[in-house]
Amino acid sequence: MGAEQSPKRKVTFHTIADYCGLSIFTVSLALRGDQRILPATAERVRQAAAELGYDPAHNQSARRLALMRNGQPVLNNLVALYMPKDVEDTPYFNRLFWGVLNGVTHDGFALMVAMLPKNAEASTPDLMRLFRQGDIDGIIWPGDVTVSGHLEALQRTCPRDLPLISMIWPGADCGSVVADDEGGAAAATRHLLQLGHREILYLYQPATYISDQRIAGVRRAFAEAGLDPAHHLHLLNALSVQLMSSFPRKVAPAMLQGQRDDATATADFRAPLLSEWLRAHAGVTAILAWNDGNALHAWYALNNAGWRVPEDISLIGFDDTNSMPGPDGANLLTSVHVPLREIGEAAAHHLIRQIQGQATNEQLMLPTSLAIRASTAPPR
Repeated sequence: MGAEQSPKRKVTFHTIADYCGLSIFTVSLALRGDQRILPATAERVRQAAAELGYDPAHNQSARRLALMRNGQPVLNNLVALYMPKDVEDTPYFNRLFWGVLNGVTHDGFALMVAMLPKNAEASTPDLMRLFRQGDIDGIIWPGDVTVSGHLEALQRTCPRDLPLISMIWPGADCGSVVADDEGGAAAATRHLLQLGHREILYLYQPATYISDQRIAGVRRAFAEAGLDPAHHLHLLNALSVQLMSSFPRKVAPAMLQGQRDDATATADFRAPLLSEWLRAHAGVTAILAWNDGNALHAWYALNNAGWRVPEDISLIGFDDTNSMPGPDGANLLTSVHVPLREIGEAAAHHLIRQIQGQATNEQLMLPTSLAIRASTAPPR
């Protein structure tokens, strides 16, 4: 057998500098593309680095430590995104994800995706190690209270202040990109009022920032029309009525988002059917739902009870993420379009501007729009 080969020597700035007869400082500037280095010299350094087999990753740890010792910012061009586990199957979060990915890629960053933990202690050791080492430049997350404690724990472990951006919900002490939920709810209500509806049911979720904003928008539209919301607006918790009676099994999994949990299962079983509630409130001729999932539950439940949409009652969803396909496959559901992909992309740009010191913890609000389709019509 031949003699065992010695391990390959690691190529450093010193190696390239000796090879080219230049200083280490000149080699470092040339490989970073610094304009102070003559083009011919820079090209000579790059060719030498390629010939010698220089790997920039070998110097990254040493460079990071040197920068941190000198109090200079360390930029790794890596952003972490927290997402729910069902991001692939849920159109809402799927669109946010692709928006973020497009945004960070456009700005020359890489994206690391982590699943939202149940609590601050649920993080994987590998993920926590990346944060402690300072490998992550910033975090994007669909902000709500369920993960705020986890992010606080992450920030305590980081060797530097870590920029945060929340999406959809405004976060405390961090930048955010949200939708104009109040404006979207106002536009949907205004559309129904212009069609001639005067009593509207709003199916809402329990009190949250978004819920408060949307209810405020509904009330604003009534006030603009000179109608007292106390007499014309009906508020009903979507979890307090049965929207699930005879729901088609083949489409149920896609529509169950946010509808039911263990705490409400027993109460829902005893709750009245939506059709029964409407018969007891005969003046109601239109429904505005919290999201498209709620709207589609209502549509199926009413259809099974003999109600027709929109002939008997008009229906509007929110978010514009799920469709109610008609005979030709076209979406029939009127819905408030929330620009989820654009929110994700804006969150990525905003975070990277913060990382680069070009932005502060400001809140950006993107407009919503009303997609009018076949589920709304003048009242009978």
